[in-house]
Amino acid sequence: MKKRVALSAALWLLVWCVVWGGFYVLLSLNIDYISRPVITALYFSAATLMAALLPGGLFRTHRDLLQVSTLTTPGLALGVAIAVYVTLPRFLSPPWLLIQKNPDMFFLKLDLRYLVPKLFDISFQQVLVLLLLLSLRRGGLSVKGTCSTCCVLFGAPHLFLLDRNGLAVGGYFLIFSLLAGFLFPYIILRYRRGLAYTFSLHLLFYVATGVLCWLRPTVLW
Repeated sequence: MKKRVALSAALWLLVWCVVWGGFYVLLSLNIDYISRPVITALYFSAATLMAALLPGGLFRTHRDLLQVSTLTTPGLALGVAIAVYVTLPRFLSPPWLLIQKNPDMFFLKLDLRYLVPKLFDISFQQVLVLLLLLSLRRGGLSVKGTCSTCCVLFGAPHLFLLDRNGLAVGGYFLIFSLLAGFLFPYIILRYRRGLAYTFSLHLLFYVATGVLCWLRPTVLW
């Protein structure tokens, strides 16, 4: 059991690193959420499809993922995001210093172009989370063990942000990645449409963080 769990965790981390490594190659070519939203969306769409096909049978065992009722909550979250992105820039100025210090944090600009590829980015991450949970549970890991493993795996890829974006910004995302490691598995395993809820929370996290930075520009300096 331990060997199977370790293999699943290693494969998950490998896929995560490969996809995000490829994205940072795109960034080096000036392809990102805002400058090239369509290309970025296609990239994460391909990554999502690749992840979904890895184990085979993902959508056979979770057919309700694409039902209209399942899409209601993410749709409401997207509506909130659009309303914020349209409204807030009318009344406040962007946190330019924070944006300059963190050019890879595209959500700080509250640019509507960001939302389209971000939806596909989150879809990739959520499908990968679901695959990890299925693998760990099939490996015989308890719910508590699954949440603990996810916490470690979610936090590990975010450690590089401490060096790239500094202690404040990097630490902020590291803390919330650890929190998601405990919260997301519980929600997905507890509720039939849990993936829709975690997708919505994931999106709203970026919206809320953007709003926080616009209201308190020095909060993450």
